[in-house]
Amino acid sequence: NKSTCPHDWQLNQGKCYRFLTSSKTWHGSQHDCVKLQAHLLVIQSSEELEFIRMNLKLGQPGWIGLYFITSEGNQWMWVDKQPFVEQTNFLVIGPMDNMSCAVITGRQIYSEDCNAKFNGICQRDAI
Repeated sequence: NKSTCPHDWQLNQGKCYRFLTSSKTWHGSQHDCVKLQAHLLVIQSSEELEFIRMNLKLGQPGWIGLYFITSEGNQWMWVDKQPFVEQTNFLVIGPMDNMSCAVITGRQIYSEDCNAKFNGICQRDAI
């Protein structure tokens, strides 16, 4: 009863991950993930964060499924509509406004303009 992922995806702890290779805006990347029956990465544990950090190419930030929303009381929100909870090893660095989306680099999560272009990181459940 082994979990499996589609071809070109990486399996970790019952989830599948795909590091997209085309640079797009946050919305463009999320759209590409949805086309793959996935969504931009939602990080739910420090173990998962570590897995992503280990697999990111050096110096290549990746979009994650985290955006700043001003209409609901100025907060970071995941694409699955869960509010973001800051922890000591998991903070978003940088300015925050209604055009802010989050990228992950080797060690940090940064606030970036949602229209900047980076490679997205898609996530879906394993089958």
